Amino acid sequence: NCSKLIPAMGDDGINYPTMQLTLKSNQKPTIGIFQRTVTNVGPPQSIYNATIKAPKGVEITVNPMSLSFSRALQMRSFKVVVKANPMSSNQIISGSLLWRSSRYIVRS
Repeated sequence: NCSKLIPAMGDDGINYPTMQLTLKSNQKPTIGIFQRTVTNVGPPQSIYNATIKAPKGVEITVNPMSLSFSRALQMRSFKVVVKANPMSSNQIISGSLLWRSSRYIVRS
């Protein structure tokens, strides 16, 4: 039963690694804001830096760009803002957000 879980903040209200934004069919850009919380399951004293790959016509920003963990199971939050220019209908595009440490690469 997940009824006691607090929903995630942002456009999708979930805390999944994937983020999806449906573009509005008008002449203005579509903006989506996603909030995520992650847990360090790797070694203590880990630092993960964000690497963003955005498709043409899409701007993606992440704040903060670096997540520092001092212990295992420590939680950190970040915000992703996606701004997409109007595109033709039925077009599917994708980008990626990778968190890189000295040992691991984690995809969001």
